[in-house]
Amino acid sequence: MLFRFVQYVERQVVLFDALEDAAFREVHDLNGIGTLKHLESEVIQEDKADALQEKLKDFSIRLVLTAHPTQFYPGSVLGIINDLARVLRENNTSVVNTYLMQLGRTPFFKNKNQPPTMRR
Repeated sequence: MLFRFVQYVERQVVLFDALEDAAFREVHDLNGIGTLKHLESEVIQEDKADALQEKLKDFSIRLVLTAHPTQFYPGSVLGIINDLARVLRENNTSVVNTYLMQLGRTPFFKNKNQPPTMRR
């Protein structure tokens, strides 16, 4: 019974991930405050290209990629997430149920220890 409950919760997390991926552009302002596009706009409007260039002389970025444990899925589950996100974006609700049923029959764990596949 506990296994079935955990399995149900796992699938809810996957569904939430697919919904989040499908709605990302609607939920987030891709050109708003904090984006490079917004910074570029401000630099041009305020004529601060020289100040930005000076600031960038000492600037550096160290990119660190991390993932929450729920973000590690086998390739088969990642495929379903991508397909589910696509049909959700297309508002194709008749196909959503098919992918959810497929997800219900797809194992989240492999029998052998293999490195996990990380979601984008």
